[in-house]
This record gives sequence, C-alpha cells and structure tokens, in this order.
Amino acid sequence: MSLTTITGIARSEGDPKVVRKGPSSLTGPDRLARALGWFSVGLGLTELIAPGRLAHALGLDDKEGLIRAYGARELASAVPTLSIDKPVGLAARIGGDALDLATLAGALHRDNPKWRNAAIATALVAGITLLDIAAFKGVKATHRREPGTDRDYSDRSGLPKGAQASRGLARTRLLFLVNSLIGASVLSLVLSYLVQVYSALRERNALALTIDLMTEGTGDAAVMLARLMPGGEAGNAASELGNLVPSLAATKEAHHFYPLLFYFRFHDPRYAVSRFGFVLLDLVTLIDTALDHDRYASLIDSAPVASLRRGTTLLLETLDAHFPTPRQDAPMDIRVTRRAFLAAVQMLEKAGIAVQHDGADDYVGRRQLCDALTFRVAPAMGYTPVEIDRRSATA
Repeated sequence: MSLTTITGIARSEGDPKVVRKGPSSLTGPDRLARALGWFSVGLGLTELIAPGRLAHALGLDDKEGLIRAYGARELASAVPTLSIDKPVGLAARIGGDALDLATLAGALHRDNPKWRNAAIATALVAGITLLDIAAFKGVKATHRREPGTDRDYSDRSGLPKGAQASRGLARTRLLFLVNSLIGASVLSLVLSYLVQVYSALRERNALALTIDLMTEGTGDAAVMLARLMPGGEAGNAASELGNLVPSLAATKEAHHFYPLLFYFRFHDPRYAVSRFGFVLLDLVTLIDTALDHDRYASLIDSAPVASLRRGTTLLLETLDAHFPTPRQDAPMDIRVTRRAFLAAVQMLEKAGIAVQHDGADDYVGRRQLCDALTFRVAPAMGYTPVEIDRRSATA
C-alpha cells in the first residue's frame, strides 16, 4: 500500500482525495534539514538510552548525566527541524553543536585513554556543525520573501463549503488534535519510564557484578572479607563497604518505585538479587560473629556494616512482599551452616585475620533469620538454593 493511498484513507469525508503525488516541493536545503532532524532523533535516543557507554567510549565517565541531558536537547531540537519551523530547529542544533564541541574539548588531552575517540567525535561534530550552518542559511534563503511580494488573498473566504460545514470540520479536527496530543504525551511518559527502568536495572547489575568481583567470582562472603582485610588489616574495609551502601540504597528504592524491575531475571545467577543479598548478609554476619571483637571493634560497630545489613534486609523484604513466595520456610540444615562457619573461620585465619572460634552458635542463629528470607525470594525469581549459597562448605 502506497503512502498516497494511506493519506487518502486518513482524510476526512469532505476533504479532497489524493489521487497521485506530484513533484516534491522540497528544496535541497529542506531535504538536508529533514535529514539532520532525523539524525537528531537517532542521536538523542542513543544519548538517552545508553549515556554510560557513550561517556566511557569518549573518556567522559563523569559526564553521564550531561550526555543524557544532551539527548533530551537533541530530541527537542528535532521537533522544529522536522516541522515547518526548520530555521528554529536548525538554530537550536547549531547552539547544541557548540555545547558538544565545548564538552568534547575537555576530553582532548593525553591523560584521557580515550582521547583518540574524542578527537574523532570532535571532527564528526565539527562536520555536522558545518552541515547545520549550511542548511540554516539555505532554508532561510529559500523561504525568504522580498519586500513588496506579499500575495493578495482578499478575494478568498477560506470556507469553500460554508461556515456551518467548516465549524463541524473544525470540531472534528480539534478532536483529532487533542487525541494526538494525548497520544504523544502517553508515548513520552512510557519512553521516560522505560529509560528510568533501564538505568535502574543497569545500576542493579553493576552492584551485583561488583560484589561478585569482590568475592573473586566465588560468591563466598568469606573470600570477600579476606580480600577486604589483607594481612589482617581492617583500615580500608569500612570505607570499601561504605562505597556499596549508596548503590544498595538506590537499588532498593528503584524496586520500590519501578515494580517492573522485579520481573527482569538473568540466566547468570551472579546478577540475582537473592545471590548478592545472601553474600552481603553472610558478610556482615561473619564480621559480627567470626572476627576478634577486641581488635576489630571499629569495623564491627561501623555504620557501613549496619547499613549493609539493614539495606539488604529491606531489599529482600520488598521482593518478598511483591512476589508469590512460599509462606512456610524450609528447614535449615544447622550442620551445614556450622560447617560453613568453621570453613570461613579457617579461611580468615589463614589470611592473617584474628578470629574467634566460639561464634558458631551465634552465626547459626543469625543465619536462620537471613536464610528464611533469602530462600523464600530465590525460588520465586527462578533460582535454586545451590545457585545462591556459594559458601565453600556448601558449594
């Protein structure tokens, strides 16, 4: 079906039908402006959806929010560029090009490992800027009217079928206009929501991968604790754990505001909320029960440890409240949990960390509370206990 046929179907009953299309009235500058407008749409969506990848590729890792704002600007300038107000859109694009060049100039230094990418991007933006300027001048010149050439339409009423028929047609077209505006608003809201969900999902996965890397990919909290305290020194452990707290809090709030996140499941269990939640709860439990209280009191009583414990519990409780999890908890094998504690103590002691050997009962009691919540959530998200509990004595 041709575009001409579709146009004829979309017209109102009283409107003339399009039988065939004539030669295009678009000039070369108009076509260039239209191409630049669609380029703005593509670039804007890319900057909105994947600002992190663009920032990393250009060595502008701290400018992710700015790139997302530039994406919104590109989409805003695309609207007039694709309409009859092309000079307005092109002027906005030229101003945006200047901002892009200024931002890229900050990445053109030898200390930036991605400076070559930034140089290529600068050259491309400079070329696009020249096209924008050429299109702006061309459109202005094409549609400029010389003084004294105004057309006289005084003999036309503009109402070929009479005022009454035109009033009815106007009401119909107003209805179509309102409908279009509502549809555009809904589409904009849906796109914004999906972008926010994507950003939250990316941050959740980044947190999960960070925790997995800190366990050397084992998923064992004892390995993570041993790496946080090399040679038994706990000086930087609280600081490193504190770096995880903002991401954990953001992940918890994202699941509260965007319930759609609950339904994103990845085949690799390292990205499972129940997996990294289990690791964090096991980590703080080992800190409380396995470390020597006299030597490591500052770490045990630190705010990051308490925040990780509470934040992880809140996140798992949020998942438990929104998923059809079993109400009856599976019984915990106390012998396996005790073996896991003894294996963790042995690993920490081997790493030069001062430990206490009499914390097994306390560890078992705390893990009973944690495991009940974790293993209610894990099956509802499609993971088995073996994929979640990766402690050396149970894996």
